[in-house]
Amino acid sequence: MIAKESNNVQFACEVSAQICNSQALVANSASRRAPLTTRELQTTIHDVALLLYQAQQLHYDSSTMIMRVKAKIQALEEQMSFVNEKSSRHGQIAAEEVPKRLHRCLVD
Repeated sequence: MIAKESNNVQFACEVSAQICNSQALVANSASRRAPLTTRELQTTIHDVALLLYQAQQLHYDSSTMIMRVKAKIQALEEQMSFVNEKSSRHGQIAAEEVPKRLHRCLVD
């Protein structure tokens, strides 16, 4: 990222931590199969806005940063979609296999 390229390790860590927090938030939302709450969204937007402000103060290109964060969010959404599909497939396989195994146990 831009901060790493500029050797600003502290800012790079803050951005990385925010991205990890956002990933955890999205993953949690996906696992509970519910949209993010207004409070979760407001907190995340506030934290990202602070990072963007810091980036501006450090003379980082905010449009580049926004594009990178946007790309990261899109990647997370794709991962969430993949995980949801995988979970559905596993649930379907389990639903089909359990009755077969029970039937075999009853027959034997």
